[in-house]
Amino acid sequence: MLVFVVARQGPPRVQANPPTVEPDLDFSISAAAAGVTCDSATPSASCTFGSSQEFEVALHLNVLGSGLSGGYWGYDADILYTGLTYVSSSLVQQGAGVWDRCGFPTREFSFHPGEVQTACSISDTTASTYTGVLMTLRFQCAAASASLTLLHGKAQTDIVDPLLGFHVENHAQESLTIICGLPTPTPTATATRTPGGPTDTPSPTSTETPTATSTPSATSTATPTDTPALPATPPTATRTPTRTPRPVQLPGDVNGDERVDTLDALWVLWLGAGMVPGVAHPENADLNHDSLIDARDAAIILQIEAGLVTLRA
Repeated sequence: MLVFVVARQGPPRVQANPPTVEPDLDFSISAAAAGVTCDSATPSASCTFGSSQEFEVALHLNVLGSGLSGGYWGYDADILYTGLTYVSSSLVQQGAGVWDRCGFPTREFSFHPGEVQTACSISDTTASTYTGVLMTLRFQCAAASASLTLLHGKAQTDIVDPLLGFHVENHAQESLTIICGLPTPTPTATATRTPGGPTDTPSPTSTETPTATSTPSATSTATPTDTPALPATPPTATRTPTRTPRPVQLPGDVNGDERVDTLDALWVLWLGAGMVPGVAHPENADLNHDSLIDARDAAIILQIEAGLVTLRA
């Protein structure tokens, strides 16, 4: 949760306690496009969209829960998807229609294909009691049968209180079934073939055409025999651009996105708290060379992002 980075100055104190299960806390996800809407709050909910149609998915905080009557500082979200294409950079965490206290948004990230994760925290010290849409993102139909699954749990989909405690729903996941319609051009192609068949007149012409075409085919084969003397060798030249530059090691880039930012600091803090088993590029994480990956390295990452420190690979 990004609140680890901004909650206090100096090395942040990360709470490694297990999450609190809130019986009445309620998240859900919805999908909507062109008047079609479904929400995972309804059991076995499903939406039908057109083939290749793009639609919006929203994360809802429906009920905050009695254990969070004092409010919260932030949230984590984790959505799995199958049979869909995620529309890159479509994540909306600030602005109209979403949580108005999202001061430190985290852009979408994932260590696994078919997964989108994100998080956000407030930028001041007053807790929020908002319920409603927390964030939105967009997907596109890619297969006839698809699904969206919201994962519940610590550092998956949760609420973080002002004391950095995690609060989760009392079940592991909830899903939406997405049915993507088949493309319409196929039926039209078959329909155009049928009108020529019923009449009796086209059938004789169809028998005569093969005999007529057999004679041109002999002449057509004669022409290619004269032209083989034109072997084009230039295609071999197009094989050269296959050389790709090797990526340069970037100190502080622990998630491998070729950037050094607060997201890298977040993963270092998670690793130090034992919340994740590892990071994608641990060789870029130990920035002070003390053979440890901890909050000191996270602080250096934030200084790199702010332009206060410059490191070389």
